[in-house]
Amino acid sequence: MLSLLFARLFIRRDFSILGILQELGAAMQLALVPWLAPALELLVLYDAYIDKKMGFRLGSGSFPLLFQLGEFKDSAKAIGIFRVLPLFLGVTALSLFFHPFTPWLLVLGLVPAQKESLILIWEKELFQKLFKPKKKNFLPFIKRELLSKNEISSAPSIDYPLLRYTAGFKGERTFNIRLEPGEKPHVIFLFFESLRAKDFREEVTPNLCALAKKSHVFSNFYSNSVLTFRAFYTALYGLPYSLGTKTGLELNLPTVGLPELFHERGYETNFFTGASWSLGGVDHFLKRRAVTRVIDKKDFSSEALGSSWGIEDGYLLNGVADHLERHQEVPQFYTLFTITSHHPWQVPKSYKGPNFEEVGGEYYPQYLQTLHYTDGCVGHFIGELKRRGVLKNTLLFIMGDHGMVVEDGAYEYNRGNRKENFHVPLLIYGEGKIETPQKSDVLASQCDLLPTVMDLFGWQGYQHGIGRSLLRKEREPRIFYHNPSYLEADLCTRKEDEVLEGKAPVLDAFREMIGGLYRGKRLAPPSFDKKDPPLALMFTAYDDQKIDDAILSKVSPEVTTFHLTNSYRVTDAGMETLLKRCPALIEINVSGCLLLTDKWLYALPQTLHELNVSGFDLETLDAPIKGLHTLNIQETPIKSLKKLPKLFPYLSCLYLSYTHLTAEGIREVIDALPLSKLDLVDCEGLTDEEAFTLFAPHPTLRFLKLTNCAQLTDHLFTQIEETSLRHLRLTSVPHLTNRGLEALLKLPLDVLRVSGCPNLTAESPAIVHKYADAFVDLSVHQYVMTAQKKMAGKKESV
Repeated sequence: MLSLLFARLFIRRDFSILGILQELGAAMQLALVPWLAPALELLVLYDAYIDKKMGFRLGSGSFPLLFQLGEFKDSAKAIGIFRVLPLFLGVTALSLFFHPFTPWLLVLGLVPAQKESLILIWEKELFQKLFKPKKKNFLPFIKRELLSKNEISSAPSIDYPLLRYTAGFKGERTFNIRLEPGEKPHVIFLFFESLRAKDFREEVTPNLCALAKKSHVFSNFYSNSVLTFRAFYTALYGLPYSLGTKTGLELNLPTVGLPELFHERGYETNFFTGASWSLGGVDHFLKRRAVTRVIDKKDFSSEALGSSWGIEDGYLLNGVADHLERHQEVPQFYTLFTITSHHPWQVPKSYKGPNFEEVGGEYYPQYLQTLHYTDGCVGHFIGELKRRGVLKNTLLFIMGDHGMVVEDGAYEYNRGNRKENFHVPLLIYGEGKIETPQKSDVLASQCDLLPTVMDLFGWQGYQHGIGRSLLRKEREPRIFYHNPSYLEADLCTRKEDEVLEGKAPVLDAFREMIGGLYRGKRLAPPSFDKKDPPLALMFTAYDDQKIDDAILSKVSPEVTTFHLTNSYRVTDAGMETLLKRCPALIEINVSGCLLLTDKWLYALPQTLHELNVSGFDLETLDAPIKGLHTLNIQETPIKSLKKLPKLFPYLSCLYLSYTHLTAEGIREVIDALPLSKLDLVDCEGLTDEEAFTLFAPHPTLRFLKLTNCAQLTDHLFTQIEETSLRHLRLTSVPHLTNRGLEALLKLPLDVLRVSGCPNLTAESPAIVHKYADAFVDLSVHQYVMTAQKKMAGKKESV
């Protein structure tokens, strides 16, 4: 009993009556196990001491750390753990003579207190493990708050609400990295230990700052937690780990993420750290994954040892450079963690950098010195990759694994949700692959790395992440991060200027979801085929008159893509039944279905991304569909587009027929929507003056296709001085001559495709060749190829 009261009164300085009563209740329980009580009381004393020094509680998840105490030796010494051991042993010995003896003290442990007794924390955690949560449907919350609107994926199931097949991504690109189709560069995820965005500056990290000028930099990037193994898990699997006090990964956790995606595409997957992979249970976790090599400090010479935590970063990075040079014939994926900039911040004896004394504080100068040292190692590492000829075929993702609070003469590890604990830099660099380096302040987190890699390489596959592709512009992105130091994790969310922590509906829902998915093992089935797309989630029938309302009533509820064209048997009632039966539809194409009217459109789900209702009348539709990004109404006899921005406010791709419309009316809609693509057919009536308005600069419009341009002449193209278009396609332009073609070729386009130009002369090939190097894709044909010519293999082009 004395040990528990000593911890409460003299270490925590908590003199509350409720706190004292709670310790008395916990002491009564220890009296029931006298042979175990001394060891537990010693842990109680250290729990209070470590909490005071570092803000970390020794929950039941900390027990595995008892077998890894050697790793912590230098940090333990720095915070005085060994110095207080005699005092704690003495208090524990005295406590043996002060046992409570009245059973009614047991109930005192139930009273609330500001700092729960460690004994009661363990009991609460045990209770949670014994009673699995009831299976709950988290799909509505996940779709509403977590999944990206730019991701094209199958519908998750209620049992595994995050697991889905990602088929691609849509939306405006915010930056680009040049990769050839099928190219497989080496990829390195380099996690810089404890690098905060606050200290990512010239005087501390000069090499990274120099690299940033040639990279895509994300200045508003966050880690999703504050322990290294959690950063490892989140970055590779797209989801924060369990919010409790666990200090290690669960061995048999069913997951699918970047290691599997790289492995399936012929990559060797390598995991290097200067510390020990046993910390956080990462080594045992990796043995069950798609892993080629796992390398840590035990695989290096003892001469490389820098502290009890691990080897100096210079040795580690040189080892990785050697390894990549030897294995460069096969594409390599590296997950790489440095360690020197970890507490207690000891730089090598050979370090000759600045001392940073001007910043003040007991620890801050030492911390900055280690950052400066590791920055030099990273600079040397990149130089070595270049010298050895492998940098040109390598993509680097460099980021802090997490931050920390280390100012004002204090070392406050895991202290709440202070921004410094999570705000870290991210650099994406590829030598020769980035034409225009950019700095983005868009809100992002480590959860976004998985979808960003998938989008960058154009990969499809299963995943259960909650991130979004950083290559795409996302409206109001939201991130979550948490501090797992206490039993009840400090959870926080950011969304633009909104920051929420503590109690809030979205945070409560996120806590419940994460807890339910991990405790119920509902991330993914124990085993499933990760290679094949879920074909059962697609319903496709073209010109099939066997499809009727009865068949639609039997369609699988998991269907996400529905294509049915030119049907004469499906009615509004059948479509309404389908929409009720399939709540996760993301794509619908019912063009040419003559019995359908506009009545079924009122039942369209908010999950819908793409809609093709060519031929339908939308005049009476007044229910907005905010998730829709692609709309095809090319055969629709619509006379006014004024309602479109209200009905589909986030529309990015629009397919129209120019018949009955005016260029001025189209331009009004373009200016009111975040369109990236406009496809116009039936442009026989489009004049030069009317078409000129379509080429005017626009914040998002980059793709324009005009079909059957019977009236367009050279005059239009010679008048265009400025445009934001990057992709232009024109078909059937009979009045285009060499003069107009050269004007088109001078526009700042990436892609130009023109066909049906009979007035081009024999000199046009030379004109095309003159400007060809400025285009990614360039195609100019004198005539539109007919089906007969294609069949015969004939092609008249310049």
